[in-house]
Amino acid sequence: MTIPKGTGSPRINWDKIEEQAKWDGYYVICTNLEISPHEATSIYRKLWQIEDCFRVSKTHLETRPCFVWTDPHIYGHFLSCFISLVIEKYMLFMLKRELGKEEITHDKMLESIKTASVVYDDINPQVPLYLRLYEAGLFDRMSTVFGLDALNRVETPSSLRRKLHLPIAKTLATQT
Repeated sequence: MTIPKGTGSPRINWDKIEEQAKWDGYYVICTNLEISPHEATSIYRKLWQIEDCFRVSKTHLETRPCFVWTDPHIYGHFLSCFISLVIEKYMLFMLKRELGKEEITHDKMLESIKTASVVYDDINPQVPLYLRLYEAGLFDRMSTVFGLDALNRVETPSSLRRKLHLPIAKTLATQT
């Protein structure tokens, strides 16, 4: 479009539009690597995976801001974030493989983990119980994928330890 300075009305430059229309639907990938166009296209198509890892790291794992200042602490912070990213990606891979058709996303997986909570019911100390505060759903299916039993509404300490594959706690009497 050409817009004249001062007076006059704007005009559409049809020649430029036709020239640009020749390239509609084409991507131009420039690289300094000595690879074939097929290889360059293949690498470019995998770029979304890298961007997804950065998105998950920044939003869900909160790699930034980093409140450490020495080099060893910074390396440790980002190493723990990277390990968390690998574990999260593996969990998502396993869930998608095992649960099949259901669409599992990072958001759904993390939301179900965040909302799954169990509390100790201390109303009657002689009968210790744990109460499940989340609704049955994705978290229970996730538990079975990773070899854990789904929790009942009410669990005793021994059944909770058994379902979570925790060792039996040995209590030693100590003098106070």
